[in-house]
Amino acid sequence: YERLARELTLAGRADQLQPLYDHALALVGDDVAARATLLWKHGVALKEARRPQQLIDLIGDRPQPWELDIPPFVRSSLWLERSNALRILSRPHDALAELERAVEDVTDERALAVIDRNRAILLRGTGRADEAVGIFERLAATSSVAGRLDCLESLISTYALLAGTAELDDALARAIELADGPFADRAPQLLAMSAYRAALTGD
Repeated sequence: YERLARELTLAGRADQLQPLYDHALALVGDDVAARATLLWKHGVALKEARRPQQLIDLIGDRPQPWELDIPPFVRSSLWLERSNALRILSRPHDALAELERAVEDVTDERALAVIDRNRAILLRGTGRADEAVGIFERLAATSSVAGRLDCLESLISTYALLAGTAELDDALARAIELADGPFADRAPQLLAMSAYRAALTGD
């Protein structure tokens, strides 16, 4: 399903995702865990196709009783996709509540880092930017280079909301230092932002 769904999305045929899902669902049968796994993968495909409402139409915007009976990893993955859909639909409070339910079943460190970053983004979007800063700073100190860059870019946006000038400039400098080698394509935007800030401050 995943490969075919990706090919359909890349080909501009996202309208065929639902028929593909329906066909795959018929093949899966009555196994609840298998059906939930397929629904999770369908949620990922709909996210990539920017069709979040279709997932909410399928599973609702709150956990359903049957979801409590599926394996924890599948359940948390499904809830994460529901959270992503709600976030894209500009429902940050609902997305945050769903994300905090999902994290209870997650033990993989890489998955937790992704969830933590999503949680920080949602905290920032619900007026809790101070809390978001702490998460972004922690992740920026412990993640891979790509992850650190993502977190520093998120920090830059967060400090801009908080009017934290010195902190913003520090995060920007750290991001520019990392934007090299395989990540050099991220440097121009960061350098342009740095030049703009220098022009504002007269430095």
